[in-house]
Amino acid sequence: MRRLDDKLVVITGAAGGIGAALARAFAARGAELALIDLDGAGLATLAATLTAAGARASTHVANVGDPAALSGARAAILAEHGRVDLLVNNAGITVFAEFEATEADEIERVLDVNLRGVIYGCRIFLPDLRARPQAHIVNIASMAAFAGLPRQSIYCATKYAVRGLTASLRVELAGKGVGVTCVLPGATRTNIVGAAASRNVALRDELSAKLLTYGYPPDILARKVVRAVRRNRAELCVGPDSWALAAAVRSSPMLVRGSMRALAWFAGRRTLTAPDQPLALGPERPAEPPE
Repeated sequence: MRRLDDKLVVITGAAGGIGAALARAFAARGAELALIDLDGAGLATLAATLTAAGARASTHVANVGDPAALSGARAAILAEHGRVDLLVNNAGITVFAEFEATEADEIERVLDVNLRGVIYGCRIFLPDLRARPQAHIVNIASMAAFAGLPRQSIYCATKYAVRGLTASLRVELAGKGVGVTCVLPGATRTNIVGAAASRNVALRDELSAKLLTYGYPPDILARKVVRAVRRNRAELCVGPDSWALAAAVRSSPMLVRGSMRALAWFAGRRTLTAPDQPLALGPERPAEPPE
């Protein structure tokens, strides 16, 4: 997909973070946008900014983990734009807690957004993508698809699954006019950790502050994703930590496992000085799971 100026791009989890950066990057290439998120106010703010810059963008409030809601968003998008050329499954959340302390409803919430949302997105929009002469699917995974990160067990499970799903889709859709790309970002300058449910608020907030200070800039990440779509890349690692982890997993998996154990030990030591507390939501977390 070399040209984007005549394409309609659907982006989930578009109200902030990586999703908003992707919207800006595709708009800069002249694409029309259909933006999906649960955060209606965030979508409206982003759409107003994009429209002021000359882009065309529609907004659709929907929970990607609910196939009926996502189907309703699809119908509204087709009614307004008449087509779908590119789907970006970006919506994602996490829970910052050890596996044993993660509640069943938290597990379901992360699975709904991070995994079922990607599966439903691909299934619901694939007929529309197949109807176009050229189309593309982008699934945003994470460097968490390379190694098991402590206190991120369910998040890692979903990102491993998204990577596997994307690889299978790429094979199945080869030669059928639909490209498929898996994006594996490292630590990115977003509030995903700060908005996460947690039982150790002090540790979570400290990590979130570091992420917002030192994380990879989402606008640069988004430009790399646009380039990957135009080149039909199978996988895209973004950020030095993602590149390094991918290389380390290939060359020395035992070293990676040892490093993750050391990270878990360090987090455990921090817990001794800041004991785990009852579940607390991040300061910017809405009543429904953010996307």
